[in-house]
Amino acid sequence: MGKYWTIEKNLPVMTKFKEFIFLLFRMAKKIKRPVAYLRFIDKTLMLWNRFIRLPAGFVVYKYCIQNVTVESVQLKNLSSDTKIIYVHGGAFIIGLNNIYRKFACLLSRKCQADVILIDYNLAPTSSFPRAMQQVLVVYQEILKTTPPSQIIIAGDSAGGNLAMAMLLLAKESSIPMPACAVILSGWLDLTLENAAKKAEDDLLITMKHLIEVRDSYLQYTVAPNHYLASPIYGNIKGLPPLFMHAGEEEILLNDTVSFVKKAESENIKVQFEIGQDMLHVHPILFPSDNCSLDVINKIATFISHNISSQKKAPLEGKIKS
Repeated sequence: MGKYWTIEKNLPVMTKFKEFIFLLFRMAKKIKRPVAYLRFIDKTLMLWNRFIRLPAGFVVYKYCIQNVTVESVQLKNLSSDTKIIYVHGGAFIIGLNNIYRKFACLLSRKCQADVILIDYNLAPTSSFPRAMQQVLVVYQEILKTTPPSQIIIAGDSAGGNLAMAMLLLAKESSIPMPACAVILSGWLDLTLENAAKKAEDDLLITMKHLIEVRDSYLQYTVAPNHYLASPIYGNIKGLPPLFMHAGEEEILLNDTVSFVKKAESENIKVQFEIGQDMLHVHPILFPSDNCSLDVINKIATFISHNISSQKKAPLEGKIKS
């Protein structure tokens, strides 16, 4: 049985939330056990959910697709043919929370689309390839009722990895590709060869963090250069148009840069944005910043150009903070 809840009015705002995030950032470099720290953050964010303001005027419907929990974020009183399947990040360890629900609301409003958030199984309790398989299950189920020309696959960080790996597996299995894909700060190379090039610049993440988190996800089931673990090493020919964004200050920037170069060599349509002075997954963590709003607007424009038709056109103008 599915569960509905409606956001009728804005929830209380915790004005210190941004400062709290930056405190976690400052602490992160000193953490010696990153997996345990990320599990602590996961539990902490569950407590912070009540303080993270969600925009009014949305309905959230929680249900299961073949034992995979999903949440559909929809504008109230709007039935949309366009579906954005969103795979949240969090180092494969942090679960779905209000940070992502808020971002989903912004995407839903700007794109006039239903946003389907996948609450996939987390590491280290679950390991590769379980989460990716769950993303594929959801995509195949949505395809039963929605044409691929009306579906967008999106994800950030580790979720970007899962989204892109799922697309490679779907393509290999002759499953239709979606209209387009959106990847923000994607962790696309688990060998960490690309991350090493920016290791000193990132304020949050170290190479040691990435190694331990990667190992907690893969658990030595495959080599890090396996194409479903590191999509950058896969056969990407035939992927749909891509919107890719990364912050100039983050350790994973070169994952995106290298993937974009490979995509362009395969004549894949790519819109690539580097966020000046932006951190890892900046648009998700700080969606009200002007630079984040600009990214969201660009995503909406990209999506509207790549879907074949919509019941309603995207909203005109810019999102205002």
